[in-house]
Amino acid sequence: MSYEFIQLEKKEQIATITLDRPEKLNSFNPQMYQELAEAAADVSNDDEIRVGILTGNGRAFSAGADFKQRFQAEVDSHASGQSNITHKLPRYPAGNTDLTSVRQPLIAAINGFAIGVGFNYTLQCDIRIMADTARIRLPFTSLGQTPEAFSTYYLPRLIGLGKAFELWFTSRFIESDEALEIGLVNKVVPAAELMEAANDLAAEIAKNAPTALMLTKRLGYLGVGSDIYAARHFENFAQDYVYGREDFKEAVSAFNEKREPKFSGE
Repeated sequence: MSYEFIQLEKKEQIATITLDRPEKLNSFNPQMYQELAEAAADVSNDDEIRVGILTGNGRAFSAGADFKQRFQAEVDSHASGQSNITHKLPRYPAGNTDLTSVRQPLIAAINGFAIGVGFNYTLQCDIRIMADTARIRLPFTSLGQTPEAFSTYYLPRLIGLGKAFELWFTSRFIESDEALEIGLVNKVVPAAELMEAANDLAAEIAKNAPTALMLTKRLGYLGVGSDIYAARHFENFAQDYVYGREDFKEAVSAFNEKREPKFSGE
């Protein structure tokens, strides 16, 4: 499948999705939302892919929504008596997706400005690596808006509700050192080393059993939304399932034979 505003590259069990509208700082127009959803589904449905990376082309990861294309339409639709709640749900936002639904582990490589929905998409990734020159901003209240794209679920769970409120209420920029300090990202690296670091981490993850990786991802997200008893039941079901897989048998054999396992995904 070809895209206009997205690049999708697959190499050695790693898929890289690149937001590719650099002349607009990779801001999202309606087509780009749809293309990201389609590229994410492509990666998720590919059994040869074990890890995904999401990054941006140029000096921005993403400057957020294309203000002219995205928000003037909202002004016009409300002026005509329509609203997201009465006319667009559950389709709104059109073409949007929750990237946590991608089966494989997904790494956000934040190469530059990550603003608004641009940053919120990184919250839907499982791991975030940030260039030391990159900056984050959640500008919703400064634009008369409210947070979106599942960020009210993910952000407080990541950094706590108080800190999330601070970032939402102030709409200020967050530099890379603060992002690391408050747990907004996992790692900060020199900008020139960002993609190398992301690919190295992806390769390290890809060595492990694919089904175990996918189930571990699901368990993590189920766990944060569950009580302790439900979480334990999810774990038991997952463990019972992987015990019957060929990859588990291979791991046991490799351990006994003192060699590295070779996982097939079976």
